[in-house]
Amino acid sequence: MKKRDDRPMRRAPMKINEAGEVVFCEPPAAAADDRKRDMHNRKPTALMLCNEISRMFSNTMRENAEAQDLHGSHREILFHLSHKDGRTQLEIANLIHLKPPTVSVALGKLEDEGYVTRKADTMDARCTRVYLTDKGKSVHEKAHEVIRTLEQDAVKGFSEDEIKQLAVLLFRLRENIADEE
Repeated sequence: MKKRDDRPMRRAPMKINEAGEVVFCEPPAAAADDRKRDMHNRKPTALMLCNEISRMFSNTMRENAEAQDLHGSHREILFHLSHKDGRTQLEIANLIHLKPPTVSVALGKLEDEGYVTRKADTMDARCTRVYLTDKGKSVHEKAHEVIRTLEQDAVKGFSEDEIKQLAVLLFRLRENIADEE
């Protein structure tokens, strides 16, 4: 995985030890920094691993979007419209946690570039609905293909039971965190 400036992203080296635990690899002899040496005496937590995986996924999706000239919240807008076309600007703002004026600017750019079109609601002319164009649908399909490929690569070598068990464990983590909010 690469950072924006094409340098490889640094990740703490980890491995699975003889006891079947995920552990940080020993620091290189040159790592005299006490903090780095200390880190290698700890085990990565489940949330640390989830965070790193999330960043890797986000970076891959951002790179894919940028290759198609989409930036920032634009890909999120297309994602939500692909699941329910004809949303209002306010619905989109609530879904992506941005203020309506910010979404309005993003929609203007997406409309100028031919990804979306805005139309007055047939039942309430005061309301404007946003729809994906064929170009917007195509971009979403390309992103969906990237996700499918990434998922296949991520679970390579896993059995169906392991994939199900992983999903259940991650779901439980998610629910535990949600319960704390």
